[in-house]
Amino acid sequence: MQPYVLVPPQGAESADEWMRLGLEAQVQGKFPDAQGYYQHALRLEPRHALATQNLAIVFAQSNMINEALLTIERAAMFDGTHAVIRMNWALMALEADRIDEALRVGREALAMKACPETRLALAMILGTAGLAEQAGPLYHEILREIPTHPAAGPNSCFVQTLTNATPAELLAQRQQWYQANRYPGPVASHGNDRMADRVLRVGYVSGDFKRHSAAMIFGAVVLHHTPVVEPYLYSTLPVDEVADAMTKRFKTAAGPRWREIQALSDEQAATQIRADQIDILVDLAGHTNGGRLAPSSTTRTSAEPETVTVRWRNCA
Repeated sequence: MQPYVLVPPQGAESADEWMRLGLEAQVQGKFPDAQGYYQHALRLEPRHALATQNLAIVFAQSNMINEALLTIERAAMFDGTHAVIRMNWALMALEADRIDEALRVGREALAMKACPETRLALAMILGTAGLAEQAGPLYHEILREIPTHPAAGPNSCFVQTLTNATPAELLAQRQQWYQANRYPGPVASHGNDRMADRVLRVGYVSGDFKRHSAAMIFGAVVLHHTPVVEPYLYSTLPVDEVADAMTKRFKTAAGPRWREIQALSDEQAATQIRADQIDILVDLAGHTNGGRLAPSSTTRTSAEPETVTVRWRNCA
């Protein structure tokens, strides 16, 4: 999911109040309601740029990317001062695989306001465009300001593998991320049954229990355990077994041991895993989409005081 940025209303006119209702509904994942509120605001003030850009994000989150692009471009025509509008436009262009457009608009956003959000958007686009060497410094700038940034840290590790970085440099980047994010608290004791002849409980954590290249690789193991192993599958992203036959295979294999943890905090997920008495926990995502190696957060305040960044997980 793209890290789109929602903007709250800046005034107290009637259109702003309708926009406020739209924002509340959007954050709650009530996209049809949000769309209606924003459209009512625009009937009152047709050139309301911020309501227009939030409406564009509703379309993007509803998988209506063409409508989203048309709407965000209109928002940019109404407003030449908010870098967040062009940043969101660039991310939508990236979602639509319009890479040249995404690069152009992403650079415009960064030129208007250099902040973690605009740097992140452009870095993501550069990495997709095959310009990993240019993406790395942007991630590093974000991490100098926010060492625990939940997207810049993993992305910086991943994009570095697309460069000529040496093994020592790759290790150093990962050690830096680990030191900034390692768990400092006590580790609870492991109270599982130690009998050697019992069934082994193995947990797998992934956002790719679906038709995906990663699933084609790990599925050869996950789907073929003998009775001496009970696999528990912890899905970190929403999946649909009706629309995806691969998801159905994974859910069938797990049976009552299927777990959806995308809406759980790290602490809640850990509690669930301990309750399942997992003996071996296997991370299948690493620093890719759906990974849970970094501290998770659904909402954080942006570097721009007037913006709120929301990391959507399609639940939402």
